[in-house]
Amino acid sequence: IMETLPLLLVSLMALTSISAVPMLYKLNPEEKYEADLVAVSSTVIPLTVLEVSYGAGGKPSEEYKAAYLRKLRKQVLERADKQQGAGQEQD
Repeated sequence: IMETLPLLLVSLMALTSISAVPMLYKLNPEEKYEADLVAVSSTVIPLTVLEVSYGAGGKPSEEYKAAYLRKLRKQVLERADKQQGAGQEQD
């Protein structure tokens, strides 16, 4: 019993310190008090801090444009091949 007593006391102290926070309440428009929950952290990054772009000054480079067009052409050709393959199987 003496060996587990310190562990038990430490765990009880940890549990009480976690739940020992005052609850804040606010008066709502219906004249009733409700818990005032406040967000502690957030994952939102304001766009003013982080500029989202894919090129210098937000304009795509010629290399980017060429690569994007190659990708689109490849997708169109693959779709056309699939449609032709499906049409031949039905005949």
